[in-house]
This record gives sequence, structure tokens and C-alpha cells, in this order.
Amino acid sequence: MQANLMDRVCRVGKDVFDYDTLRQGQADAVLGILNGQDVFVGLPTGAGKTFCFQAIPSCLDSDEPFVIVISPLTALIDDQIARYTTTTGYKAIHLKSANDINTVADKSVKLVYTSPEVAVGEGRGIFTTTRPVCALVVDEAHCIPEWGPDFRVAFAQIGGLRAHCLNTPVMALTASASPNAVEGIKKDLLFREGNIHISGSLDRPNLFLVSKKKIAMQKDFLGLLQALRKDGRAIEKQLIYVPIRNQAMDVWKMLQAHAGDRFKASVAYFHSSMSPDLKAKVLKRFKDAEVRVVVATVAFGMGIDIPDISCVVVYGLPKSMSQLYQEIGRAGRSGEPATAVVFAGKCKEEEDAEDCLKQFVAKRSCIRAVMLKELGSQAADTDHCCSVCQEEATAPRGAYLLHPRVPKTAKRAAATRKKKRQEGDKKKLEKSLYELRNELFEDDMTIAHVGPAGVISDSAIISIKTQAQSIHTVEDLCKKVKGVSEDIAPFILDKIEQEFPEPIIKRRRRALGDLTNV
Repeated sequence: MQANLMDRVCRVGKDVFDYDTLRQGQADAVLGILNGQDVFVGLPTGAGKTFCFQAIPSCLDSDEPFVIVISPLTALIDDQIARYTTTTGYKAIHLKSANDINTVADKSVKLVYTSPEVAVGEGRGIFTTTRPVCALVVDEAHCIPEWGPDFRVAFAQIGGLRAHCLNTPVMALTASASPNAVEGIKKDLLFREGNIHISGSLDRPNLFLVSKKKIAMQKDFLGLLQALRKDGRAIEKQLIYVPIRNQAMDVWKMLQAHAGDRFKASVAYFHSSMSPDLKAKVLKRFKDAEVRVVVATVAFGMGIDIPDISCVVVYGLPKSMSQLYQEIGRAGRSGEPATAVVFAGKCKEEEDAEDCLKQFVAKRSCIRAVMLKELGSQAADTDHCCSVCQEEATAPRGAYLLHPRVPKTAKRAAATRKKKRQEGDKKKLEKSLYELRNELFEDDMTIAHVGPAGVISDSAIISIKTQAQSIHTVEDLCKKVKGVSEDIAPFILDKIEQEFPEPIIKRRRRALGDLTNV
């Protein structure tokens, strides 16, 4: 009997969902529901959790039953419905009010998505339709402990729905819940004895993790600003999370301003107050690569599958480690190398962050291990782990924030130092600065009317050459040399580093975030 069910699940995976081979835990999750057991699925982002419930109707002998899916975000619901109908040819609907309940009479409707608020409110009538409910699914179940207590209280009331379908199995899915949170989820959803727990390593070895301190918005995003100015239509996809909407708009406006009229269409924003049509438009344009950079709040996130995002930037700490994991999990879903950059600053919101997040940004030990330990998982060995274990220079090149555009083969900018640099050739430095000036001038024809001196003046070049051994940072450069903008300062530091290098061990300490002994 079980062998026949397993064969059926595998056949559905191949024939309906185009899986050559099912991934870890997928078949067991579906089998658990078919056997009437409650199932908890804790698998990483990109592991195919959606299949675990979307495949259920196709594995049944009857076309009567349907699956109810409770999901937190409208954008996530709409995205999954579109993918399901395109892939399977079956119907899925979004239950937005009691008025939509009658549509369930159509037996071609296999999945009914709804929000927690509708499910525990006016949508309760869905449980009394003539068609049986074969599974009650709670997607992104980590929202129950995170949001249920005070943000969206309907999450805390989902367990009460079991009174309307006593014999219906429940499936809860998440990619990010600590062991304590998992137990809380099972308790809130009234999991029965004999439930199935499916879990796998939450590690994403293809992601290079970076923790950085905020300095100033333009400095923090310098590399991306340069890439946008050069050709905003050619850069790899970037997703920037900002926790507060007003701050997200500030980042978006800055990026658009630097992209200019030619490339500003390559930058979009996404937040909860946008109309559903506008959200859908942004998602489509991002998937189709018409938009290359999206600045978003948490409204853009859970479950949205855009496989070719090469870098996620989290600009300000989220509320929890599980939310951080969800956000960085948008990167590299295709399996290709990708980067996640987490910026932290000193503000009230970040002071209230979980202790484990403070550990993450403190950079005293492997930040991948810190994150996964909090989520009850372990890190796999990888050559590209994090900015504590390796230098940022090893991150994939799609992380523009870590790789500002430098002329030709110039090295990375020198780090902060108090001591003088080693001896160097001032004439070579002067020559390379003039070459740099010409290259930057050719890239920015908005200053064509003033000539190359509009980039760096002759007097500034002489001053840089004279003081090169005592210039270590952007702040040093802008303070010591008049007329040098912060936008081009990193390029100049690269040239200084080539001719007046500092000891390798000092650069290494800077890359690892250890500035205490420098």
C-alpha cells in the first residue's frame, strides 16, 4: 500500500511538476498527509516546500477533496497561484471574503489560498462546503510565534480552525524556525500524536555572508551606485531590504538619482501599501530582468521565487534571526554563487534586536555558524563561507557593494591605518592618478564642459602625491585634499595602495573586521 502511494507521489512529481527526482523530504511530507498524519516541514529556502502541499490533490483517487492553504502575504499567494495553474493546469483561487466561497463548488479548484484573517473570520464557511477538505496547510508557519502575539493576532487563532475539520491533517511549513519555535508551532496548531517531522540542513553553501557596519548611505552603496551609473540595465539582480518604509524610499530615491534618466527604470521599490496590480507589475518586471534592483520592506519576501538574484542586501537588522534567514534566502535560489550583505547601525530598532543578531553583526566568530545555530542547524564546509572566515574579496562579483568598479586591475582599497605606508614611487602614483582621471572623465560625460579637471584637479593630484603615505581612508583623503569627492575617493585609494602598500597582515585584519590592534 505504502509502496503504491510512494509510486504515485513520484509519478505526480515527474508528470505534473516536472521533477526528475523528488528532493529530500518532499515525498515523505505528501505521504504523511495521505496517511492522515499531521506534518511539520522545516526545509531551507529553495528546497521545494511548495510541492509538499500542491501535489496533494493530484495524488488522490477522487476529485472531490481540496486543500486549504493559509499564507501570510498577498504577493506570495498570487505568485504561487500563478505558478500552480501554469504548471498543473488545475485551478487555485484566492479566498478574499465570504463571497468567494461559492467558487469552491468547481471541482477543478484544487487549492484554496487565504490569509489568516479571512480564515478565522468570514472565510470560516469554507469548511462547511459540500466538498471535503483533505489538508489544512499553514505556509510560512514561523509567523505564528513571530506575528501571532501582537502584530497579526489571527495567526495565533489558526489552531482553533481544527474544530471545523477534526479528522483533517495539518501541514506546517517554514524555512526558519528555532527548535523552541517549532515546538510552539506544533502546540498552537494542536498537532496530534504520531505527527511527522521533516527537517534538513538550513545551510545554503552557495551564499557568501557578509556583515558590515553602516557608515553613510552613499558610502554603503558606493559600488552599486557606480554600476548603475555605468549601465543600470546590465547589472545582476539585487534585492535590498530596508526595515522601515520611509528609509526604503530614501534608498530607492538615491539609487534612482545616481542611475539617471537612462537607467532609473532599472530600480524599483516594493512595500505593503502598494496596490496589488502595482506589486504584480514590479514582480513581473524583476523576474523578466527589466528591473535589476528592487528596494523593499518585508512585504517582498517569503516564498517569492526569483532564482537569479545574485545579491541580497539587508540594510538594517530585522526583528529576528528567522526573518534575516528568510530575507537572505531570496539570493542564489538557482544554486549559483550569490551574496548576502547585512548592514547594522546604532539605532533604537537595532538595539532591541535579538541577542543572536547582535552576535551576528559583532563578527567575533563565523556568522554562518551563529545564524544556523540559532535555527537549530549546522554549517557545511564551504570555500566561500562568510566575511569572518574569508576576505570580502572572495565574494561573487555580483555583490557590487563589495566590489566597487575599479579601473583595469587595480587592487582593493587600503584599510584604515594610523602609521605611515611603505615607501613608494610618487612619480608612478602621479601618472596613475592622471590615467584614472581620464578614465573616470570618459565614463561621466555630464562634466564634458569642464574637462578632466572636473574629476580631479591638477592641484589635488599633486597634493595626493605629496601626502600619499599618510592617507589611509576616505575620510583622510577628503580631509587632507580639497576638491576630492567621496564617490571617487575609493578609486584614488586603490592607486595609492598600488604604489604605497601596507603590510598584508593589516589588510587581512581589516577584511576580518578586527580593527582593535591596528
